[in-house]
Amino acid sequence: MHIFRLFVAPRTTTSQESEQLRMTFEQDLQIPLTKLTIYERYDISGITESEFERAKTLIFSEPPIETTYTTLNLSSLDHPIAIAPMLGQYDQRADAAEQCLSILTGHDHSTVRTARIYVLRGPLTKTHIGIARQYLLQSIDACESS
Repeated sequence: MHIFRLFVAPRTTTSQESEQLRMTFEQDLQIPLTKLTIYERYDISGITESEFERAKTLIFSEPPIETTYTTLNLSSLDHPIAIAPMLGQYDQRADAAEQCLSILTGHDHSTVRTARIYVLRGPLTKTHIGIARQYLLQSIDACESS
């Protein structure tokens, strides 16, 4: 079974959420970031490639305000941290996506797993990354993902 991976991010260079988080990291946690980008990641199985192509812009993103990627081109200054709902936890985004895929495809055997990818950019040490990871993993319903 093929798994399609999709990353979605706002088209603007910085979203309000990522800018607020960047300021928290810099001011409160003393982490020197030059940029912070947040991507929503979707791993989708049980659909064909043509269904995936249609779903990219009909279900998983809003093309006027979001961009989709199938890979992330990261530089040596980028430090990704992926946070996903723990297995067994209800994932509202995944559930909604599966319901929409069912309507789009006419079948209900697709599966969606989600994660949020925080890409921290800057001259960061392992200590900085550890502090950021700990801050992002505060929820008991979340765990780090690959």
